[in-house]
Amino acid sequence: MPSLLSRPRYFLPGLVALCLSVFLSACGDFTATPVPVGQPATTAVTPVTVAPAPPPTATVTPLRALSVLSAQELTSLPAPSSNSYLSPAGNAIAWVRQRDICIYTPEGQKQSCASIPSLIDFNSVRWASTGRYLVFTENFYQTFNDPDIWLLEAATGKLTDLTDDHFNGRYTIGEPNPNSYLDLAPNWFDDGQQIIFLRYPGANDAIGPDIYTISVNGGAPVKTGELPSGVGRFAVTVITPSHDGKQLLYNVSTTDHREAINGLWLADLDGQHSRQIYKSGYPADTASNIPVVVDTAFDRSGLYYALLNQPGYSNSSSNWKESNSLLFNINEQPITPLDPQHGAQWLTWNPSGFLAYLVRPSGETGQAQAGLYLLDRPGGQSRLVYPGEFVAPFYQAQWRGLTWSAASTILLLNPKSNRYILVKLGVK
Repeated sequence: MPSLLSRPRYFLPGLVALCLSVFLSACGDFTATPVPVGQPATTAVTPVTVAPAPPPTATVTPLRALSVLSAQELTSLPAPSSNSYLSPAGNAIAWVRQRDICIYTPEGQKQSCASIPSLIDFNSVRWASTGRYLVFTENFYQTFNDPDIWLLEAATGKLTDLTDDHFNGRYTIGEPNPNSYLDLAPNWFDDGQQIIFLRYPGANDAIGPDIYTISVNGGAPVKTGELPSGVGRFAVTVITPSHDGKQLLYNVSTTDHREAINGLWLADLDGQHSRQIYKSGYPADTASNIPVVVDTAFDRSGLYYALLNQPGYSNSSSNWKESNSLLFNINEQPITPLDPQHGAQWLTWNPSGFLAYLVRPSGETGQAQAGLYLLDRPGGQSRLVYPGEFVAPFYQAQWRGLTWSAASTILLLNPKSNRYILVKLGVK
C-alpha cells in the first residue's frame, strides 16, 4: 500500500478543468436509502435567526493535567483510501469512501450506511453540532458532476437530497449550462437545524456565488446574499458562519494563486462589508510555493482560523517545518507563529479553548519529536502528549483539520500502518 503522504493532493478549485478524467467506481455493497426530492429555491433575501448553542457545561481541566488515557486502534474501520470524521460529541465516526458513507461507534461498530449516485466531495462532509446529521455534496471539483446538498441522519442512515434540481449529469466548460445549479460548500449554523451553502449559477460563469440557507426539514432554500470573489471561477470553496449567525469566514482561491485577492475574508451573513483578513497569494516569488486557504473556523473567544494547503507536501518534504494552521484575533491581527517551536499541522481546539495539533517530521537536524501536541494558548508553551508520525484521519479530504470532541477524544491516522487511532485525553 503506498504511503498516504506520497499520494497527490486534491487539486485546488482553480485547477478543476484538469480533473475531468477521474474514473468513478463504487466500492461498497451498501444499499442506498431512498432519496426524497427537494424543493426549488426562492429568491427573496431573508435574514437568518440562529439560536446560539448552549455553552459547554463541563468543568475546565488545566491543560497541564491532561494526558493520554488510551489510544485505541480501530481495526474494524477500513483505513485504506477512506476518510473518517469524528462527531462533535465524540460518540460517532462518519466513514466515507467514494460514493459510500457509514456511521460507526467510537469502538468501530458499524451502525448505518448509505450511498449517493456519484463520488462524494470528501472535503465537504460536516457534522452538525448536535451530532444528529451530516451534510455534504458531490465531488464537483474533480468530476464536474452536478452537486446538490445532501443530508444524512446518522442514527438511521436516511439520506435526503435537499436541493435536487433533477439534473445528475456532468458539466462541460464552454457548453451551454443545463437548467440546474451548482450547490457547494455546505456548513452548519450552531443550532444544528439550518445549513448554509453557496450556489453558483453554472460552470461557465466566472462570477461570485450566492449565499443560501436551508432547513434540515427541507423546503425551498432561501437566498441571503452573495459573495464578491473576484473574477475567478469557483473561487470560493468554503464558508463558515459565526456562532451568532451574523458573519461569515470564507476563502478566495482564483486560478492565479499569486492574485492579491486570494486568502481569508470576513463578511456579514449577506456578504456585505467584506474585508480581507489574510493574503495567501501576495507577494510570492513563484506560484508553486504559495499556500492557499482551504478551511476556516471560529472559536468562541473571537479567534479566526485558517487551514492552509501548502503545495509540495510529501513524505520527505521539508515543508512540514512550516505551520499549515493560522490564528487571527478579533482585531484581525495574525498570531505568528502559533507555536514558536514547531510547525503546527491540522489545528483544532476543545470547548475550553485549548489547542491541539500534529507535528510531522521535517527531516531536519534538531527538529522536534513528531506527535500530538497540546497548547494552552496561541504562542504559549506546547507539550507533546502522544508521540508518533500521525496525520489527520483522511486520505482524500486534505482540506480538513482535526476534531477535538466534547468527549475529549481526537481521531488520528497512522499512515504507515494504515490504521485509525482514537486518542482519549483526561486526568489520570
